Amino acid sequence: MRYLFPFREVKPGSNVALYGAGRCGKDFYLQVYYSNYCNIACWTDKTFDGYDVEYPFVHTNEIEKYDFDYIVICIADYTIAEEVRKELIERGVQLNKLVWSKAYFLDADCFPVNKRQYLCNWNYYLRLIDELANTDEFSAGKYYQGFSKLGICGRRNVEERVTLYQLDKYLDKSMSVLDIGCNVGFFDLQVASMVNNITGIDKDLSNIRIAKMTADYLEVNNANFIQGDISNIDISEMKANAIFSLAVHTHIFRSGIAPEQYVDLIFNALEENGLLFLESHSLKSQEQKNVYTRLCEMFEKKMKLCMRENYISAGDREITVYRKLK
Repeated sequence: MRYLFPFREVKPGSNVALYGAGRCGKDFYLQVYYSNYCNIACWTDKTFDGYDVEYPFVHTNEIEKYDFDYIVICIADYTIAEEVRKELIERGVQLNKLVWSKAYFLDADCFPVNKRQYLCNWNYYLRLIDELANTDEFSAGKYYQGFSKLGICGRRNVEERVTLYQLDKYLDKSMSVLDIGCNVGFFDLQVASMVNNITGIDKDLSNIRIAKMTADYLEVNNANFIQGDISNIDISEMKANAIFSLAVHTHIFRSGIAPEQYVDLIFNALEENGLLFLESHSLKSQEQKNVYTRLCEMFEKKMKLCMRENYISAGDREITVYRKLK
């Protein structure tokens, strides 16, 4: 599936004529058919004109015979779509009934490769698309976190990260976990099965909405998500057995929290014998490397170093695990 039907431009329950039967048109037909979002009055394409066809397929010169509220031009190429639009206007079709959008094309991160998976759960994936359009600069129109369980690619696969961080070695079912800067929460929902409960915090409301709707969709009951940041949320009251700070510290420092404050906040929020998972940003940047090195030095003055591993994941990175001793 590469193309998204223009749901925002078409009213639910309306009668729609589809113009175009290429890959875009086929994607639109499947989405409308499985979602029951609107009614297909007819479907036309110039390739039909030389052949005998049966409803819903009709010849292009017959489209005006059908009752439609919109003609959706199912053609991704603007130049070709514009030619069709002009032709239909010349034939007397009202401009406000013609729909075409430059936002047809979907990135692979948006929908799973398995068509059956999202067509059978269309409403959930459509809500994801709506919220993704509202997320902040971290998304860039894609998901940062990939989730194989959902079929979503993303930039960083959460199942792979759980293995990479060796979480099965450190986490257990008795633990309460806190994730600072949880993004869309896919990582936390993967970790939830390994712990008693997990709470994700993120400043972006759309990220939190995605996390909550995905928790409902996957029926994960021990994951909680809070909108905000640690400048206005007292995480010390949460008293976690483990805290994730995964490539978020630079963004937190930009919000006005000094590194020393951040270290104290995390230290005070951890229970005795609690764990901190501290991940760097890409170490290809010398500036980021210096910031991370300094932050590690500050934590090592307060906590025991348990593990430090380098790896390649969206750039050279490092994960360091610390334990708060009694």
